[in-house]
Amino acid sequence: MLSLVLTGCTSGPATDAVSVTAPSTSTSSASAQADDPPTTQTAPAPAPDAAPAVLTVTDGDTPVTLVSDSFTGSLSGYRVIDGTDSLDSPAALAVTADDRELYVVTGQGPDSRLIRLREGMDSWDLLGAGAGVPLDQPVDVAVGPGRLVAVLNAATGRLVVSRDDAATWTELAPATEGRTPSAVAITPDGALAVVDADADTASISADGGTTWTVTDRATGSFASPVDIAAAPDGALLVLNSGDGSLSVLRAGAATWENIPAAAAGWTSPTAVAAGPGGEVLVADPGSGALFRSADGGRTWTGSDGFGDISGLTVGADGTVAVTDGVNTLLTLQPTAAAVRNLVVTPTGPGTVEVSWDPARTTDGPPVTYRIEVTRAPTEAAWADLHASLGGSDPDAPETGAGPAFEVTTPSATIPDLPAGTDVTVSVVAVDGAGVGAPASTTVHMP
Repeated sequence: MLSLVLTGCTSGPATDAVSVTAPSTSTSSASAQADDPPTTQTAPAPAPDAAPAVLTVTDGDTPVTLVSDSFTGSLSGYRVIDGTDSLDSPAALAVTADDRELYVVTGQGPDSRLIRLREGMDSWDLLGAGAGVPLDQPVDVAVGPGRLVAVLNAATGRLVVSRDDAATWTELAPATEGRTPSAVAITPDGALAVVDADADTASISADGGTTWTVTDRATGSFASPVDIAAAPDGALLVLNSGDGSLSVLRAGAATWENIPAAAAGWTSPTAVAAGPGGEVLVADPGSGALFRSADGGRTWTGSDGFGDISGLTVGADGTVAVTDGVNTLLTLQPTAAAVRNLVVTPTGPGTVEVSWDPARTTDGPPVTYRIEVTRAPTEAAWADLHASLGGSDPDAPETGAGPAFEVTTPSATIPDLPAGTDVTVSVVAVDGAGVGAPASTTVHMP
């Protein structure tokens, strides 16, 4: 397997270039890869207003397909894995809530595999019958809280579930066993949800698969449901291949809502995924487009430049991962940069050190980080803090927002904080695409 990292992060004139570096090694539980020197290839970057494009570069004698950012038209921040030796007809994929592991189901019959990619996608495990995973024509995979992983086998109509990070597995019989279950999802609270294309049903189990509640066609407006996704807020989204509609059970709602295909713009959708902040993605191989909604499916925009997408998932940080018909797995970073792994450490009287992972961006550098401190106990303390950080409002109330300042590196030292109180530090990344999701941590100042 070849792992590629696009290291160029600017979307400049058409004459700019993007450097593609292939790491020399990858780690596999099935076989070790030879140590070859890294190779670097150069492909022209699209103009800032260019439409999404599919580019091909060559790594040695191997052609590698790169897809530009579907929402900004840039090539920034992509990592592509050419899986022609391991991704045999990938069917589906799912990412864990902490974005550290990505699972892909591939292959047919005895050649079926469950592939687990680790954080950064620099190493992977090939799982299958030899590793104790009872796979039989797997068509979907889902992950949930704890270490829950579920794979749906089309040949048997059964789920195989692991609750220990894919170490051991148990077979479950959903309410649709013996028919044609087509997809599985796991809600944030651990409930299993399975849709059946022939029965036009959605079955949900809140007790680990012991009992199931079945929603029929009339109740859910189902029409040969082909995929299901669980949103971070608990909403369920069912994609119907029969009429192309999307059935949505919003968080806390008792009735299903139906979004017609004509209202969204797709023609023959095959996959749906839900991400943070109401983001929903639908793949439409017929048009080669990926459709995105930022408001839970109420409004949509489409982007061309994609092939036959077979699997689709969205991480907690908004990163989109897809598999396509040429056995390629690629990830698309969020449009706006996001701060991850924020650490706030008191290092002395009134001082904290703040650090986080460098934000990944699809809009190109520079990225700035906006830092805000809240919950100081007194106006006098706020005055001191504002003065030390260049603030101009010494009269902030005790419960109001604290001073905000910006840095360009993923770390900062904040001095002169009031002792004996809890202080919340919030950081957001800002780039040309906007303001990313905030990260916050509260610490007690000694």
